[in-house]
Amino acid sequence: MKSVDSAMSFIFCDAVSHRGIDIVEDRKQEALMRYFLRYDRLARHRMKTVTIDMYAPYINGVQTCFPHAKLIIDPFHLVQALNREVNRTRIQVMNQYRHQYRPLYNKFKRYWKRLLKHPKHLPRAKYKKYRLFPEWKTSHGIVQYLLDVDDTLGSNHEYAHALAEALKKETSTISIHSFTTPPRSRSHRACAESYAHLKSTMNISPIPWRIPL
Repeated sequence: MKSVDSAMSFIFCDAVSHRGIDIVEDRKQEALMRYFLRYDRLARHRMKTVTIDMYAPYINGVQTCFPHAKLIIDPFHLVQALNREVNRTRIQVMNQYRHQYRPLYNKFKRYWKRLLKHPKHLPRAKYKKYRLFPEWKTSHGIVQYLLDVDDTLGSNHEYAHALAEALKKETSTISIHSFTTPPRSRSHRACAESYAHLKSTMNISPIPWRIPL
């Protein structure tokens, strides 16, 4: 909306009919709270579901204004958040080698996209020459080489792709609370760190997350 001062507005609609209901001039949490708290308390408490993306002010606002509503998140936004967390960890590990061991730093920088692909989509038998590697490698081999450098990166990668894969299953809904513990194939400390980062990124909390597919 060009006629308002804020950078972005908030548009909401009926999740069933997809008909627009209203436009709030500002999508900041304070503005959304002012708008929705005008509605009758009983009406707000009868709200059953709210479909949103993972923008933090929306989540906080729904918890306050519609305390009994279940949050519904598009799987796209969940996978996007998981990929961001894997990439965040990659950058953190990569920067440790910026001055310490430049060849490894360069490998993390060049092959970052492969870490975001699910392992089952990476060729395991197609060997060829890749830049920065003296020996012939597969795409899967390059990813495994990078993951073996750091336990936390390996755990984040494993956990993120396991959850992303679960979101693609044909079940009608998946509860994130079914993933209450990280994978145990790597060190316990790395798994704990991995889960803590992902939990923070995904805003997993007492909110009754349900993800329709």
